[in-house]
Amino acid sequence: MKMRIGVWVLLSGIMLIAGCGGVAKDMTAEEAFTKGNELLEDGDRNKAYKYFEAAAKKDPQEPRYSWAAAQSAPDQNAAFVHVESAWKNGLKNPSTLALLARLSFHTDKRRKMEYALDLFSQLPDSLQKPELRGDIFFRYGELDSSIALWMPLYYGDHATPSLCFKLANAYQRTGNAGKARELLEHGRRGKLLEAPGYAMLATLHALDYAYDEAGKVYEEAKARGHYTKHLHLEHATFLMAQGKLDKAEQVLENVLRPAQGDNDSAVNIRARLLTGYIASDKKEPQRLDVLREMSEGDDPVHKAERSFYDALQLIMSDSTDALESFQSFYQHLAGAAAVDLVYARQRAKAGDYERAIVLYRSLPALLLRSPTIVVELAAAQAKSGDVDKALGTLSAMHVKGTLSKASLELFRDLAFRKQIFDKSKAAQAVLEEKYSDDAGVRYAGAMLALRENKVDTAIAILTKLAKDYPREAQFEIARISAIAVKGDYDRVIREADAGSAPKHLLAGLKARAYRRKGDLAGAEKALNDGLKQKRTPKLLLEYADILMVQEKHTMAAEVYQEIMTEHEERLSSDSIGNAMLLNNFAWAQISDGNIDDQVLDAARKAHELSPSNPHILDTYATGLIKSAKWKECIQLLENDSVAAGEPRLLFHLATALEKRNQINRAVRTYREAYEMSDSSATLPLGISRKKLSSYIDGLIER
Repeated sequence: MKMRIGVWVLLSGIMLIAGCGGVAKDMTAEEAFTKGNELLEDGDRNKAYKYFEAAAKKDPQEPRYSWAAAQSAPDQNAAFVHVESAWKNGLKNPSTLALLARLSFHTDKRRKMEYALDLFSQLPDSLQKPELRGDIFFRYGELDSSIALWMPLYYGDHATPSLCFKLANAYQRTGNAGKARELLEHGRRGKLLEAPGYAMLATLHALDYAYDEAGKVYEEAKARGHYTKHLHLEHATFLMAQGKLDKAEQVLENVLRPAQGDNDSAVNIRARLLTGYIASDKKEPQRLDVLREMSEGDDPVHKAERSFYDALQLIMSDSTDALESFQSFYQHLAGAAAVDLVYARQRAKAGDYERAIVLYRSLPALLLRSPTIVVELAAAQAKSGDVDKALGTLSAMHVKGTLSKASLELFRDLAFRKQIFDKSKAAQAVLEEKYSDDAGVRYAGAMLALRENKVDTAIAILTKLAKDYPREAQFEIARISAIAVKGDYDRVIREADAGSAPKHLLAGLKARAYRRKGDLAGAEKALNDGLKQKRTPKLLLEYADILMVQEKHTMAAEVYQEIMTEHEERLSSDSIGNAMLLNNFAWAQISDGNIDDQVLDAARKAHELSPSNPHILDTYATGLIKSAKWKECIQLLENDSVAAGEPRLLFHLATALEKRNQINRAVRTYREAYEMSDSSATLPLGISRKKLSSYIDGLIER
C-alpha cells in the first residue's frame, strides 16, 4: 500500500512539471510567445499567461518572454519571479527596475528603497543617471535627496518639462509652495511647462487666492496646446471655486462626451458629475435629464452616476430621502469632487458634522480653499464643538486678504463666543466698512454693543434701523429690549404702547417690564391683551408662567393644555420642550390638588422624555405621593441615580416607605435626606432640618 501511494505522488509530480509547458509542448518558445500575445489581445489574460510562462521555460534566457509573463501573472509572487528572471537575463532598464522594486516583498519603506538603489547600481553605466536616482528617492519619500540630485541638472543643461514638474512637486510636498511656484514660473518663461506643470502652477496661484494670475495660466496652457481633458476639469474646478458656474459649465461642455471612437472615460464621467452639480445649484432639473441620457453604461460606476443625478433632483425638491439615497451609490463615486461636496452638505444639514468635515477635507485643494467652502467647513467645525479649529480655518483665508461677508460674520460670532473680543470687534469693523448699508451688519453691531454693555450705542443703532426699516418689527422690538437692559421699565411700557410693531410681539416685553416693577397684575393684563391679538406658543407660555407665579394654577393648567393641543405637531420634534410643557401642566394641576390619571400620565411622559431632570422627577414623585400611590413612588425612586443625589427626592422616597410600613428603611432614607440637605442640591428640601430631625426621632420612638 505504501509503495502504491509513493508511485502516485511521483507520477503527480511528473505531471505537474510537464503541465507547465503542456499548453505549448509542440510549439517553439517564439510561437508560444506569439500565441500568448494573440490571447492577450482577445482579452484572455489567464490563458495568455500560460503561453508566456511556457515560452519563458522553453527559453529562460530570453527576457522578452519573462517580461510578458510578468505582465499577465496571476499573483505578486509569480510576477516577481518572472521580472527577476528578465532582469538577470539582461533586461536591465528603468521600467524593469521600477516593477521589480514595486513587486518586492520588503515591507519596510527603507528596505524597499535600499533594494531599489541596489538595482540601480546594477544598471548599465549609461542608464545610471542622477535623475533616475532622484526618482527612486522621490518614490520613497526622501524628497530632499531628490531635490539635491535634480536641481543641478535643471539649472545645468538638462532642463526638461518633466524635470521642472518633478522638482516643483518635490518642493510642494516638503511644504515649500513658494519655491515650487518659483520653479514653475521659471519653466513657464522657458516654455518648459506642459499640462501637469500648468495645472500645478495654476493651483498654487489659486491656493494663494491669486485668481487672476491663475486664470492667465489656464489661458496660456490653452494657447500653447497643452489644454488636455484633465486640465479642462482643473480649470472648471477653479472657476467653480470662484462661483463662476456659467463659465465652468462652458469649459466642461467640451469633455462631457468621449471623442468619436473612444470609450467613456473617467474624465468624461467626472465632467458630467461637475455639470450635474452646477445644474442642481442653478435649479435646472432638465439639464440633469440630459446628463442622465449621456451616461449609457450598465457597469456600477455609470449606474451610480445616474443615481447621483436622481439624488440631486431629490435635493432640489427638498426631499428627506436625498441623504439616504447616497448610501446606494456613494462607494462607486467616492473621490469625485462634485459628489463629495454635495454629500458633505447633506451630512452637515443632517447634523452629522464629523462626517461632513471628513468629506470637506477630501475635496480638491482648489475647492477646499474656495471662500464659500471655507465658511461651510468652518461652520461644520464649530457645530461639531471645535471652535478653535473653525477660527483657524477662517483665519487661514483672511490672512491671504480674501474676505467675504459670510466669513467675517462667522469669524466675528465665533471669536465672541470664545471671548476674543478684540478680534470679534475687528471683524465687525471690517464688515461695517465694507457693508455699511447692510441692515444685518448694522444689527449685529448693535448686538455686539449690547454684549459689551454699551447700551446707549446699541439703542442709537437700533433706533436708526427701526426708522430706516419701519416694516421690520425685529428692529423695533430689539430697540425696546435694549431699553429694558438699561432698567428703564416705565419707558419700556410707554414705548411698547406707542410702538408700531404688532402688539402681540411687544406684549412679552411689556409684561416683563411690569414684573420687574413687581406689578404681576399689570404683567398678566399685558399678556392677555397680546393674546387677544394672536395666541402664539411663546406668549401662551409667558402667560401660564405669570399665572403660576400668582398661584392661579387651574388657569395655568388650562393654558398649558391649550399649548399641547393647538401646537402638538410643533412640539413633537422638541422632546425637551415637550417634556417641560407636560411637567408644567402636571405641576399646575398637582399644586391645586387636581390629580387624576391624565395628570399622572403627563408627569410620567415628561419623565420618560427627560429622565435626568430632577424638577420633572420631583413633579412625578409629588403626584404619586399626593395620590397615595406609595408602591409606584418607591419603584420610581429607589434605584434612580438622580434621586440618590437630591434630598427632596429622598424625602419623597422615605415618605412612601413609611406609608408602606417599611419603617427601618424609611428612617435610613430620611437620615440620608437630612445629611444631604445642607449640600448644593438642585431642589429645595421643602422642610427645615430641625423639623426633619425631630420627625426622625419621633419615628424611631414610635
